[in-house]
Amino acid sequence: MSSSRKEFVPSRIKYKWSDGEGRLLSAGGLLPYDDNGVWVIEERRNGGPLEWNDIGGKYEPEDGDIYATISREFSEELYNSTDGCLTRNILKRWVKSGMCKVAYVNGYRKQPVYVAYCVNVGVLKTVGIKLDPEKFEKRRNKTISQNPHVPEVYYGAVKLRYILFDNIPEECKKMSYRLRKVIEPITPLKYVACLSQIKEETSLERFAHTSQEITVGPSSSQSSQSSFSVREPKARKKRTPYFFPRDRVLYNRTSFTPKILKRGEKLEP
Repeated sequence: MSSSRKEFVPSRIKYKWSDGEGRLLSAGGLLPYDDNGVWVIEERRNGGPLEWNDIGGKYEPEDGDIYATISREFSEELYNSTDGCLTRNILKRWVKSGMCKVAYVNGYRKQPVYVAYCVNVGVLKTVGIKLDPEKFEKRRNKTISQNPHVPEVYYGAVKLRYILFDNIPEECKKMSYRLRKVIEPITPLKYVACLSQIKEETSLERFAHTSQEITVGPSSSQSSQSSFSVREPKARKKRTPYFFPRDRVLYNRTSFTPKILKRGEKLEP
């Protein structure tokens, strides 16, 4: 195989699952809620700044369907800190019986690529699932200590938190675009307008925030910290004027019409 050919990188491929209704979904998640607020996690996605998000992740072909993806991501993102276990069959039964509120997020082609199931915490308690921020933090710290060779920045979920609906105007600035779309079906009408007023960050602004927050490596000392720098665009080089390669006489492209010279012929002065 030629060395110039690009290598196959399976981790960068987005596998998609068809739900049978014309949607090709590449990821899915779960959003626990009650009458007063929602449970979210603080995570760092794609090397960007920390933001609030629902509990979910990418679909893998080994999952088989999006229900298995969500149940797997629910355990991974929470570091198995819940007492109960959310299985694929349980989640599928909830969805088919209408016990979940469904929300879709469109991709850049204006087609649904992400699905989130909003589940009441009372329904989660029926299978023994309890959300506890303190237990989440203990399990996360234990997981990091058991893997000293893995930098802490590689772990996605950082914090588990309960956000009240009354605090959405203050918290929505830190919510991801995905969460603001997912939370709409369960948000009171007086706060829905706040979710759509947040301007999306450009890639340059996102990496500017990243350079101030992210540090690589498990050590917290200043000698081991490093940050990403924002690369400024290079100035465009000025184009050189047109010239004949035979006598190297320079001419202006706008005021001169090129002439084809025969071998040995010289341009008249």
